[in-house]
Amino acid sequence: MAGTLEVRIGTPDAKAMRNYRYMWMVTLGGHTLGWGHTNRRDVAEQEAWDLVTSTVGPDEVEAVQVVAA
Repeated sequence: MAGTLEVRIGTPDAKAMRNYRYMWMVTLGGHTLGWGHTNRRDVAEQEAWDLVTSTVGPDEVEAVQVVAA
């Protein structure tokens, strides 16, 4: 099933922001593959791309969309 790979890096809601400054989420074709949170933007990006490279094959991706929210 090929779909759009979306990597979203943004700030969490007010409750989560007390502990973390950035959240990341990876979806493929509308299905969430994973998410996480950290205090540094570069770490959030690295964790998201690590998940992508370890779980998604090139034949599964139709398009890539990176969103900075």
